Amino acid sequence: MRLISLFLLFSCFACQTPPQSTKIVLPAFYAWKTSFSPAQWEIQTLQQWNAKRVYVKYADLDWSDKKGVHPISTTRIQTDSLPLDIAIVPVFFIVNRVFTKISVEETTELVQYVLEMIPQTSNRSIPEIQLDCDWTASTRDKYFLFLKTLKEQMAIGSWRPKPILSATIRLHQVKHRDQTGIPPVDRGLLMLYNFESPTKASVHNSIIDPKIAQTYLSNTPPYPIPLDAALPLFGWGIHFRGATFQGFLHDFRSTNAKESTFLSRDGKNIFKVIADTSCYDTYFRRGDWIRTEEATPKALAQVWDLAQKVIPNDTCHLVFFDLNAQNLHYYSHEDLYKRLQIKH
Repeated sequence: MRLISLFLLFSCFACQTPPQSTKIVLPAFYAWKTSFSPAQWEIQTLQQWNAKRVYVKYADLDWSDKKGVHPISTTRIQTDSLPLDIAIVPVFFIVNRVFTKISVEETTELVQYVLEMIPQTSNRSIPEIQLDCDWTASTRDKYFLFLKTLKEQMAIGSWRPKPILSATIRLHQVKHRDQTGIPPVDRGLLMLYNFESPTKASVHNSIIDPKIAQTYLSNTPPYPIPLDAALPLFGWGIHFRGATFQGFLHDFRSTNAKESTFLSRDGKNIFKVIADTSCYDTYFRRGDWIRTEEATPKALAQVWDLAQKVIPNDTCHLVFFDLNAQNLHYYSHEDLYKRLQIKH
C-alpha cells in the first residue's frame, strides 16, 4: 500500500506543468535593412504581436587603413507612417576590429558620428540607443572607453526624456565575464542566436542550438546589469561542396529541401545533391550538400528557458530578429507567446 501511495505521489508531480515564468516580457522587433519605411504589413505585424518598440539598425561601421572608421552601410529611415506609440531604438553595429585600430581621438569622433545620426528633437520616443559589437578581452578597454564617452555625451544632449545606453551581450561574454568585462551601460541585450560560424561543415545549427546554449548558461550566475534578450525568427540553407562553404540559400528551409527532386535526405537536416542542377540562383553539382537551419518554436522555448536564469530583472524586452515578411509567415505569434510565456 505504501508503494502504491508513493507511486501515485510521484505520478502527480510528473503530471504537473512546469512553473510559470514570473518575468514581465515585452515583445519587440529588430529591423535590419538598408531602408526602414514601415509598410502597412509591418505596422499590422507590430500591432498583432503587441510590439511597442522597434530596434532599427542605423549604420554598420568598419575600419580601413585609408578611411579609418567609416560606415559600410547606413539605413534610410522614414517613420511618418509608424504610429507614435511605437518607439524606435537606434542600433549601431561596429565590427570588433575597429577597436583594435582606433585611437582615443578617433573614439571621440566616433561618439559624435553616432550622436549626429540620431534626432534629439522628435515627437517619437527614443528610449534607448544600442551598440552592437562582439568585443573581446583585447578590445575591451577601447570599446568600454567609447561606451563611457558616449554615455557622458548622451547625458548632456537635448533629448526629453533622456535615452538609456545599451550594448549587445554574446553568450561567451556572459559565461566569461571575468575576462571580457561588464560594459559600462545601463542595460545589456543578450543575443540568443548565431551561436557558431555557419560556414563550418561540422556545425549542426549555427542559428540556435539549445545544447550549446546550455554549455554557456547552465550554472551561470545572473548577469550584474539588467538584460533584455533577442531570439531569431529566420532560417536558411547552407550550400557545401565537400567541406567547403559555397553560399547561403536565403528563405530555404527543410520543407523546400523535401520538395526538391534534385535532393535526397542524408541526415536530420542534411540533404545531398543527386543531380547537377541550377536553381535558387545557384549551381549545384552532384555530390554537393545542403544543411538546412531553422529557429524552431521548440528550440526558441528551450533557449529562452535557459536564458531567463541569467537575467536578473523582472521586466525585460524580448526582441525578435527580425521584422521580415519572408520569415514571419513561418511563425504563429499565438503559438510562440504560449511557448515563451509572453502575456499579451
